[in-house]
Amino acid sequence: MSNMLLIKPIVAGGINASTGTGVGNLLSPDPKEVWASTGAGAASNLDFDFGDFVSIDSLFVGFITNATAPTLSWTSGTASYTTNSRLSAVSAFAPSRIASPLRRHGFWRTGAPFSDRYHRIAFSPNVAATVTIGIVVFGLAYQTTWNREWGSGRQIIDTGEVQRLLGGGFGIGDGAVKGGFAWTWGDLSDAEVDAVYGIGLDRGIRRPLLVVEDPADAAGLNEGLHYGLFQRFEKYERANPQQNRWALSIEQWV
Repeated sequence: MSNMLLIKPIVAGGINASTGTGVGNLLSPDPKEVWASTGAGAASNLDFDFGDFVSIDSLFVGFITNATAPTLSWTSGTASYTTNSRLSAVSAFAPSRIASPLRRHGFWRTGAPFSDRYHRIAFSPNVAATVTIGIVVFGLAYQTTWNREWGSGRQIIDTGEVQRLLGGGFGIGDGAVKGGFAWTWGDLSDAEVDAVYGIGLDRGIRRPLLVVEDPADAAGLNEGLHYGLFQRFEKYERANPQQNRWALSIEQWV
């Protein structure tokens, strides 16, 4: 198991797509605002211009729908979109332990951060139907020296409403079912507390981030990817002169 990651999205200044519709939606934080491929399933180059060199080591392509075996490649450069190869024709889907996952995502982390201005995701739906992508996140992952404590875990969140009826049934108001994740760090250094504090001040409870439970490319990675918002912040606690304890949580945005 690898230590969990926190990733603040770095939003590009400009975006273009060679095919499909709604590419500007990929700059929106809402994964329901999507880019859609052509109905024939044609491949598309999704081009992101950050306007300057930015340090990046992580890519999340989230909320991919209506596909069976999509693939993508990732290239980047300082003066063009194709100077450097970062990923080459890989599956767009992170491995899952669930036979038919409700939502499909992909996540990749490079060996080391790099700084480029232009990034291209060449996406191939590989199915003759419309395929949508809800979000593309580039970022620089933050990883602590020690992993989260035992006792951290996921939760199920249902936004619908249920009312018991006198006849024994239920009145149901439909909603969405999604996940959340809560964890506790028990061994944060003072420098790590300041780094997490800085991320919290930047994101608050209104700006999205990506939490990766375990970035290892193994079964369950799909379910361990949480794009959403921090929940209410608890204060951190000093455990001893060298260690600090901090409990945090995220609720998925779907």
